[in-house]
Order: sequence, then C-alpha cells, then structure tokens
Amino acid sequence: GGVFSWRLVAGAIARRCRCPVLLLDRPGFGLSERPYRHSFPDSANPYALSTQVRIVLSLCQQLGLSKVLLAGHADGALLALLTARAAHEAPPESPYKDKVVGLCLLSPNMSNENVPTSTRLLLQTKLGRQMLRPLLRSEIGDVAIRRAWYDSSKLTRDVLELYKAPLRVEGWDRALYEVSRLKREVEVAEVRAVA
Repeated sequence: GGVFSWRLVAGAIARRCRCPVLLLDRPGFGLSERPYRHSFPDSANPYALSTQVRIVLSLCQQLGLSKVLLAGHADGALLALLTARAAHEAPPESPYKDKVVGLCLLSPNMSNENVPTSTRLLLQTKLGRQMLRPLLRSEIGDVAIRRAWYDSSKLTRDVLELYKAPLRVEGWDRALYEVSRLKREVEVAEVRAVA
C-alpha cells in the first residue's frame, strides 16, 4: 500500500503516544517515485531492503530524531525489523546507534514474498508486463483490492481510488517488476533471530 493506508490511524497514534507520527512511502510503494535500479548513490538498488534500511535511518538522522519507534505492516514490518537491527548493531560512533527504541509489527511478512505468483509470472516477459497494466487498472484490479479487505463493505469508491492511485505513478509496473525480481537479502532464520 502506502501512507494512505495509515490515514485513519496516524492521528490517533500521535494523540495516544503524545508524539509526532511520520509516514514514509518507500521506493516502489504508495505514491513514491519509481526510480530506475542503480539510480541511487553508489549504484544502490532503491528497491533492495538494505537500501531502504539506509533510507529510513538517513531520514531519521536528517530530521534530527533522537529516538524512534518504527511501525510497519506486512512488508513494511520486515523493513522496520531490519532497520531496528541495523541501528542496534551500528558501531558506537554511528549517529544511528540505538536510535530505534521500539517496534510495532502488524501482520509481518517475514518471507519477503510480496508479489502474488500469477503477477510474478506475468512480469517475467515483456508481453506479460504489457498485459498487467490494463488488467490491474481494470475491474480485475478492483476485485483484487476488494478481496484484500477484511470487511469490503467499508471499501468505498473513494477509498478504492486511493488504493488504485499508485497504479498511475509513472514507472509503477517497472517498480513492481524490480520488487518482484529481487532475491531475498535476509534469511528467514536470521530475521527470526532478531525478533
């Protein structure tokens, strides 16, 4: 999803915890830019979890945050966990050392498998990628979004449009391809050892 998925809870979290809540669309998700692979500094792949960990830690540093609690849902929970580990394992002189003081992991996807098999198959060929665009932008995309909701009666036309908006970001299909083709960077056992 994206930061729009948190729109109904971010304010409540801020009030309850008495602290600011910052929302981030990581590369390839929500309404973020869909950069080309290796267009980041040091030719880093912006869709790789290791790069996204550095993005989160750098953002915290640039904003001058001394302590953070990271929350993530599904794939974002894996990113939050890996970011917390990186901060904890940072050398003592690092500005990131022990910056993360807590985690909130919602339905964590520890397998790093974030693209359905049928979509991955379509993404493997140029023809499949061309077919995927109109399919996901059509009623088939609407059905897929509705099936992801626990209570689809709460999915209004306006909310459905929020979830479809990322499909209109230039390069969304390229980003989906990059995310789906990445090899796992972290062994599940290693992630579980951190948890």
